Amino acid sequence: MIYGFVKFLMTVALRLYYRRIYVTGLENIAAKGPVIILPNHNSSLMDAAILGVLIRRPLHFFARGDVFTSNFVSKLLARFHMLPVHHHEGRKTLDQNTQSFSKAEDILLKGGIIIFFPEGSSHIDKQLKPLRKGVFRLAFNTAARKNYALDIPMIPAGITYSKPTTWRADVIVHLGTPILLSDYIPGYLSNPAATLLQLSKIAYKAMELQVPNIIDASLNDVTAGCTEIVLNDFSYHTAHWQSATRKRLEQEKAVYHSLGSASQHTREKISTTYQRYTALLNESDLKDKTLSPYFHFPGWNYLFLLSGIILFPIGFLLNALPLLVARKIS
Repeated sequence: MIYGFVKFLMTVALRLYYRRIYVTGLENIAAKGPVIILPNHNSSLMDAAILGVLIRRPLHFFARGDVFTSNFVSKLLARFHMLPVHHHEGRKTLDQNTQSFSKAEDILLKGGIIIFFPEGSSHIDKQLKPLRKGVFRLAFNTAARKNYALDIPMIPAGITYSKPTTWRADVIVHLGTPILLSDYIPGYLSNPAATLLQLSKIAYKAMELQVPNIIDASLNDVTAGCTEIVLNDFSYHTAHWQSATRKRLEQEKAVYHSLGSASQHTREKISTTYQRYTALLNESDLKDKTLSPYFHFPGWNYLFLLSGIILFPIGFLLNALPLLVARKIS
């Protein structure tokens, strides 16, 4: 009951907060049965909310253990389908994690969906971090309770924000082909450590297909800037809040690949040109998107902007209140 009500509020809030979402692969989630979703983690608050709004089935996900500050808060967050996970700080947190993973196993055995962020912590830079193996142990331990007769599809997912820290941004969400646990059970029974390592590498490559992944962290700023310029000329604009296309993701990945494979001299030249261009824009108090023909629209559309002034306070409150509450709790 509470979960459904919160999902409705978040749907309204996210529709007002984000300009549009490009999403594909929702059909990869079966209508019933256990599922583990493996997304990257670009936003600590929004990632789970976006997936919860897009996916019809109820979701359960892990959250930082230090948010569960009291019994009351723990019970409340549990109603939101949140499970605490702690960094190892002694026997107490180890026991608490064991309880949370045991609850997650119960959820999977009942045919539920678990979202697990295998990178561990959130980050706004667009570089996919190495994956932790805890989620794969969770999958094998769950299957073991059914004598390994239970198959659990693990779905790699990518969430990308055009601007992670600003509103009215675009979000790119893609869910890939499921990785079937049953394919790795024989290897796990003979060599668990090697199979966990193999599965984490395979999952990493599968997740990498769903997100733009910058290889060289030193190129993060110029890559983000060049990507914004390219996507401001993106030809697939739509009035629909949800749009099914991978074209935008592929265009962004093409920019990352071009810069990543360029020579050092070319990178420096591009970086210098980008810095000069942004300096000229700042001098004229302009933004790149104002120069794009795709951001020009007929005058009658201003009526929609005026109507948005009325809706803005509602969207602001729906987003600000959960954020302030979360900050207060943590």
